[in-house]
Amino acid sequence: MRVKTIAFDLDNTLCSSIRVKHPEDILRVKPRQKWLLIIRELKNRGHKIVIFTSRDSCGKDARKLTKLWLDEHNIPYDSLITNKPHYDIFIGDRLFSSHRDWCTVRFIELWIRYIRSSINSTKYRSR
Repeated sequence: MRVKTIAFDLDNTLCSSIRVKHPEDILRVKPRQKWLLIIRELKNRGHKIVIFTSRDSCGKDARKLTKLWLDEHNIPYDSLITNKPHYDIFIGDRLFSSHRDWCTVRFIELWIRYIRSSINSTKYRSR
């Protein structure tokens, strides 16, 4: 499989939802272990991992604190984006539920293959 750039939403996908009263609250959110395992496996398979968040609205230290949180939870990533992301695949809480057991590394890779085959088929027509 060709290496892909896979973007993950942070809040309410990789970790619980955040309610920031103080910038340091960013460090208190709990990671969702299932997603940490998926990200680590995708990274081990050579995919580029991008973390996307809008936490910059949480204050001037939000980016630094978010990087610290990612490091503390041993979450591998190639880049942290706090504005509009550029990606091959985006995984977030609005795309499909991050709580579902059916979303696995295997599912994501099969999904990539399906998208690629659909694009390459004669039935696909871009808008």
